[in-house]
Amino acid sequence: MCHGPLESIFRVVEETLEENRVRHYDRSYEIPSEDTGPSIDAELARMYARGDIKRDTFLRLRPMARQGGLSWADLESLKRDARLHPLPRPAPVDETTAALTNIRDKKAALQQAASDSESVAQSLDQRIAGSANEAARLESQAREVLPKDENQARALLTTRQEILEGRAHLEERVSALRQDIQRLQDLKGELDVREQGLKVLQARERLGALEEEIKKGPQSKQEN
Repeated sequence: MCHGPLESIFRVVEETLEENRVRHYDRSYEIPSEDTGPSIDAELARMYARGDIKRDTFLRLRPMARQGGLSWADLESLKRDARLHPLPRPAPVDETTAALTNIRDKKAALQQAASDSESVAQSLDQRIAGSANEAARLESQAREVLPKDENQARALLTTRQEILEGRAHLEERVSALRQDIQRLQDLKGELDVREQGLKVLQARERLGALEEEIKKGPQSKQEN
């Protein structure tokens, strides 16, 4: 049985891998109302959203569009230029890379949790060893005073018994922690297997992309 914050970590690890992140274009602009029909300002914003023009171009031309200093002919010229000289697009989200990153993050969380649990377990082991020594000392002391003072001997043995009960409780906690650590290691092993599979897939994807690039190479030169 897991305890404390480990329980939440396990839930995270055992969940299905998160959906791949989705990248968006920067849309720090306000789309104008279209109840008056299409406008140059709105079309300029759409061109920016599509990635036809750069951010600095959009910010430079928008005041002109709002003030009537930009015509539809100007926009058509921008569109032709975008077709002839397209802007580099953001790289599409690589699902395999995103999955690998996700797995590595989880492995790091598992490693940290295992390290924390091992540190606590070792600390408890030290307390258990100390309590065993203390119990042995009290027993020896009780034997010494028994002939002289039975009540004191009984009090010493009572304290010894309390220490032994506390030791038993600590041993249960250590046992539970060791089980947690083993479970963490098992989960890490599962993630290792997934990671290796994704690495193979990533290598094949890169090889496929390279082959596709090589095939397109001669065609591209002929077209040019």
